[in-house]
Amino acid sequence: MGYLHLSMRMIFITALIFCSGNLYSGNTDNSSYDVYLKQINEIKLPSSPIDVIIKDGFAYVLCTGTGGGSVVTLNIADPGNIPAFTSQIGIGGGTPTALSFNSSYAYVSSNEGKILVIDFRNNTKPKDAGTIDASGQIVKMAISNGFLYLIRKDFGLNVYDVSVPDFPLYKGTQLVPGEPSGIFIKNNLAYVASSNAYMSIIDVSDISKLPIVGSYNFGMNFYDVFVSDNMAYLAQGSTGVQVVNVSQSGSPKWMTNLFSRNFSKQVVVSGYYTWVNDENTIQAFYNKDPQHQVYAGSFDNDKKAINKIEVQDAKYIYLCSSGAVLKVLQIIYNY
Repeated sequence: MGYLHLSMRMIFITALIFCSGNLYSGNTDNSSYDVYLKQINEIKLPSSPIDVIIKDGFAYVLCTGTGGGSVVTLNIADPGNIPAFTSQIGIGGGTPTALSFNSSYAYVSSNEGKILVIDFRNNTKPKDAGTIDASGQIVKMAISNGFLYLIRKDFGLNVYDVSVPDFPLYKGTQLVPGEPSGIFIKNNLAYVASSNAYMSIIDVSDISKLPIVGSYNFGMNFYDVFVSDNMAYLAQGSTGVQVVNVSQSGSPKWMTNLFSRNFSKQVVVSGYYTWVNDENTIQAFYNKDPQHQVYAGSFDNDKKAINKIEVQDAKYIYLCSSGAVLKVLQIIYNY
């Protein structure tokens, strides 16, 4: 473990050198917007973690494994000193794909089209609260205002009313071009990214119709989408991240590209920083001006795959790593 520091004034990746196992710029004239990422904890899990949600002082970690995997609950009151698992509940069926929460109920999707509902009102004794049969291969999910939005590999967007956790109601479907790969809900709009570099913007204020009110199609492939303020961030693999202005949903406009180093598959915006899950590194960009974002730092996960990241209160990053490990990184700002 240790610090990683990169100067924002270093533009060319070729200027970087390796120092004690971590990337280092070699420039001691530090910009005031650089960040350090210090690993402060590493938790061994029963199997490989693929998703994590931070909620009410707990981390809920979805792990794959024989027989479907499990959800592990961790008390993160002190991120640097996390005690033994608060609980662990097994998941039957196919391979889990995503985790989402509605109040104290978790929803765990699988590649077999099933969604397991888990009651976490008592974190020490979670219990099975039912199953939703959504059919098809579920890729990702999001929950907003009592509605569960899921994207199926073969059938676009599906919506369920989960305001009553043990009585879900199917509400509607909207087909989208390509193979859906990412979803984000904001201000009654669903942003669905697809593998053919297509983003569909769907009005979810009318669940019965789910009209497509905007679209964006430029690039090769999209793997994830995150929306902050009026900007949509589209992870697009080896070509980094596109930043698109969606203030006018009917006519999204390209703003800039973030050129990360490896294969961008997830993006999270927190505070004035854009965090890119770049296969086996995390790249940071200072984004106070979204159109002119500047490289601010990086963390190298020792060539191990990063399955998912979650940023907590712009202070910590929880990193789901291959090798059945959850890492906790402290964000240290160079102000």
